Amino acid sequence: MADEKEFIIITKAKDLAFHTYDMTTARRFPKRHGKLAVDLMEFAREIVIHIQDANELDVQDAGEFRERRYEQKQALSRCKDMLFLIELAERKNLISTAQCAAWTKYAVEVKRMTASWRKKGPRTVHGIQTTGKRAAAVIAGAFFLGCGL
Repeated sequence: MADEKEFIIITKAKDLAFHTYDMTTARRFPKRHGKLAVDLMEFAREIVIHIQDANELDVQDAGEFRERRYEQKQALSRCKDMLFLIELAERKNLISTAQCAAWTKYAVEVKRMTASWRKKGPRTVHGIQTTGKRAAAVIAGAFFLGCGL
C-alpha cells in the first residue's frame, strides 16, 4: 500500500488531465494549432499513467525500484514539456494570461509533488523512512490512525 501523498499526486495528475481536456477545445485551438492541443492532451494522459505505474511498483525489489524512479522521472519530464506547451499556447494567443496561470498552477503542483515523492526514496510515511515488514506495519498503523480506529 502506498502512502496518502502518493494517492494525492494521482488525484492532482487526473485534475491536470481533466483541466487539459477542458481547455483544448476546437474553439480555443483551431485546426492550424490542432497538433498543439493533441500534444497537451497526450502529455497530460501520460503524466497520469507514469505516476500510476510508479505507484504500483514494489520498492523492495531493486529492479522495480529503478523502474519506479524511471516512471517518476518520465512524469517530471512530461510536466516540463506541458509547461512549455501551455506557455506556447498563451504566446500564440490561444489562451489568456489568466488561463495560462491557472493551467500552469495545475502542472506545477503535479511536478512539485512528484519531485518531492521521488526525492523521498523508497517509502516514507509521516516522514519515517521504512522498509520491508516495518514498512507494512507503519503504513497499516498510519491507515488505522487516519481512520480514527
